[in-house]
Amino acid sequence: MKKKASMDLQDFIDRFERGEIALGRELTPAEMAITSAVFERSIWDKELRRAISAARESGVTWQTIGDLLGVTPQAAHKKYAHLINDAN
Repeated sequence: MKKKASMDLQDFIDRFERGEIALGRELTPAEMAITSAVFERSIWDKELRRAISAARESGVTWQTIGDLLGVTPQAAHKKYAHLINDAN
């Protein structure tokens, strides 16, 4: 089973509270930086989905979205089409 590349903030908090994420010690600055980056990535992933959803609703093509993301329109569609309805 392939693990989800990123976890959203609420999932992380829930897992932490259930004890699934525990080191048994205080995080080092380097570990805290990783944790912070996970949170930030989650926020930006959601914002990107919202932006793509809004762009599609206003008529922006998958070609243009792909160009802006630096991928093919097919790759952009494959990655985001099924997610944009959940972004709002």
